[in-house]
Amino acid sequence: MWRVLGALTLLGALSGVAAAAPLPPVPGGQFLKTGDNGSASCVIFCGGAEWGPAPNNKSGTCVSAYVGSPSSATKVDCNAGANLCFCNNNAPPLPSGTPSAPAGSTIKDGNNGDMNCNDYCKSSQYGTSYNYCVQGWAQQTGQVVPCSQGVWPRTVCYCTNSKPAPVQPQPPAGAWVKDGNNGTVNCDQFCGNTLANWGKLGTCVSGWGATTGNTLACSGAEQPHTVCFCKDPPVQPAAPAGAWVKDGNNGTVNCNVFCSNNKNDGGHNWGKLGLCVSGWGATSGKTLDCNSGETPHTVCFCKDAPAAASGGGTVNAASMGCLSPKSLLCGNPGSYTCANPNADNNNCGGCGVKCNLAGGQICLNGSCQAACPSSTKFVSASCNANGDCAISCGKSGNNCMGDASRVACDKNGGSCCGAGQNCCVAGDPYCTQWTGSGTCCAPSQWCNGTCCASGKQCAQSQNNKGWQCQDPPPSFSWPF
Repeated sequence: MWRVLGALTLLGALSGVAAAAPLPPVPGGQFLKTGDNGSASCVIFCGGAEWGPAPNNKSGTCVSAYVGSPSSATKVDCNAGANLCFCNNNAPPLPSGTPSAPAGSTIKDGNNGDMNCNDYCKSSQYGTSYNYCVQGWAQQTGQVVPCSQGVWPRTVCYCTNSKPAPVQPQPPAGAWVKDGNNGTVNCDQFCGNTLANWGKLGTCVSGWGATTGNTLACSGAEQPHTVCFCKDPPVQPAAPAGAWVKDGNNGTVNCNVFCSNNKNDGGHNWGKLGLCVSGWGATSGKTLDCNSGETPHTVCFCKDAPAAASGGGTVNAASMGCLSPKSLLCGNPGSYTCANPNADNNNCGGCGVKCNLAGGQICLNGSCQAACPSSTKFVSASCNANGDCAISCGKSGNNCMGDASRVACDKNGGSCCGAGQNCCVAGDPYCTQWTGSGTCCAPSQWCNGTCCASGKQCAQSQNNKGWQCQDPPPSFSWPF
């Protein structure tokens, strides 16, 4: 495109009134720069140190300009497109608005933007060489640019021999600077004041590491100094008609669960209990459905739940966060609970149906049944917060599922040992009772609380270590 524009510029210049003539000699104190295709004016071409063949690839100021060839050239204005430029050795004046050099740095001009300022500062071909770039400035935009950029047609570079501290960038559009973060929290937390009052409240846009100069994600931080760019937080909407605000959700659960205080793992007390109407993402400002949550902050809008029937019938259990297997909703507003009707000893097969644990009952498949099989006797029961119970049954004869030759070997009597085997658990060397599932083991293989592997037997060790699982003694037959 530049070649087309250059050709048009040359044609326009040649159409002027000046007559073509041989190029005049180069005046004293000036030098001729050639090689431009006419796409740039001699003001730019003279000022670009990297343009033109040696030894005239240096920066200067345009004195006069021509288009054509040395044998037939037409004089034009320095600001017009030209390919033959007479330049003096005076550096061109800095563009209006060029920032002053930061402390400890020097302006190195003459870069037409084809090079970035990192390379231009270090190059000795275009003037003094420097070890580092501090920043660049683009004439076209009037903006400071990173050292890794060059912007056509003129980029002023700021160079130094001492390693500079990173230059803090301007905040993104619509954002403001929140400083003072030592990097122990990320910018999501620092902008949002999630752990302390660190100043004006906002939501994170991005962060910046003051030591490395790296741009940081809102979830990142850099010690010992992180600058955060925040924006004003979205305005929380009013609760829908008939609903109330339930705040404090970090977004790791949805509003169905948060309103109902149920996470399907025993329940949580997050405040007043109710049914979800909708949610709101405090970071994005978006309306959320009841099955969604947005980290790090979700506001939930809940409504009072109607009373449940004694059988747990009138309130939709799923809307209260009651998920399988705890799919039965029992109780009343303020004391709802999600129960597993197949295994909950307080709501066995229905709300309020309690099994007599002390009498040896347990909830199995939705009904209260004897905790121990007929071949055993009930010893004790212990239940955790989720209503899951462990039952201890004592051995009481050889009878399992109607087979008098077999022994039961799990807490619910669903597993039987083979004839001639006992049911034992680790820590019970005499096989008298178990908690949970045991191990079926032949009497000769049970040894100090463990069952010997196949082919081993329990025998007195010969090194005074007591009874151990050992290989059986070798057998011999006659004749030898």
